[in-house]
Amino acid sequence: MDASTALQLLLDAHRLKRTPRTGWVMRGVADAESVADHSFGVAFISLILAELVDQPLDKAKLLTIALLHDLPESVVSDLPTAAAAY
Repeated sequence: MDASTALQLLLDAHRLKRTPRTGWVMRGVADAESVADHSFGVAFISLILAELVDQPLDKAKLLTIALLHDLPESVVSDLPTAAAAY
């Protein structure tokens, strides 16, 4: 990865801190969690659950998926599930 690509990835990831989770906003939650908050929670839960599984897991891969699964939302925003119908 070149420096320009790395910088863009960092900027995209940072933008998730300011991207509210649409489901909370649609329900009128005043202090809606951000996509970054959600991704951190997913990563933390993944680590805890990985300890409870009786088989070896690639924790680096698990955390990578957990942390990056919503990265596209830094570009397209957090689309509600209902948007999939369109």
